[in-house]
Amino acid sequence: MRGYGDSDKPQELENYALDYLVEDVPSLIRKLGYEKATVIGHDWGGVITWQFAAKYPEMCEKAIVLNAPHPSVHFKYLTGSIKQFLASWYMFYFLIPYLPEIVMRSNDFAMLAATLRGRKAGVKNRNNLTKEDLDVFKYSIATWEARVASHNYIRANFTYAATIPRGKITVPMLLLWGTEDLFLTKQIAEVSVSKAEKCKLVFIEGASHWIQQDKPEEVNQHIKTFLSS
Repeated sequence: MRGYGDSDKPQELENYALDYLVEDVPSLIRKLGYEKATVIGHDWGGVITWQFAAKYPEMCEKAIVLNAPHPSVHFKYLTGSIKQFLASWYMFYFLIPYLPEIVMRSNDFAMLAATLRGRKAGVKNRNNLTKEDLDVFKYSIATWEARVASHNYIRANFTYAATIPRGKITVPMLLLWGTEDLFLTKQIAEVSVSKAEKCKLVFIEGASHWIQQDKPEEVNQHIKTFLSS
């Protein structure tokens, strides 16, 4: 995904609007020489997966989303549900210019550590996301440009309204959801399912937002079963 890891990190805000982000997926599929693909995404990658399945059903064989709501559902519940509003407090914080980038770097990336390995928000199984793994995440956002890019995902999508295709998604979908997600309520998972004609929702008990780290065997088994069906 743009803005993460070794991918390009354009600094202009509009580059992270959902309407731009989703276009990276068909571009990548074509670049790799394929006409269609099964797409799997978590968090913002999951939001993009929802949008890709809706906008490019002819290029999407199947879609698998991990702890990410349909974009229209998320923004509806962000303003219409007190519980989801409070869970999403960090989004409003990241709208502040410059300060989040400075704070994120302070105290050896303490905010990142709390998000990934903290007792409330972090993984429930710390053996699956070690301190060494955390160092990799720290390295990935060590530069100012990387931190701006990661925060621009939120800033851009509060600024630019996405064009959400009308009608239900026709692509077969699997939605996996950790029940202990501190940032997203189970309710928006249940409502998101209604946005697709064929979407199976599976709650992974005891898993945090970082579902693939907490319950990798269970997550992988559900994915394998879905892909073979």
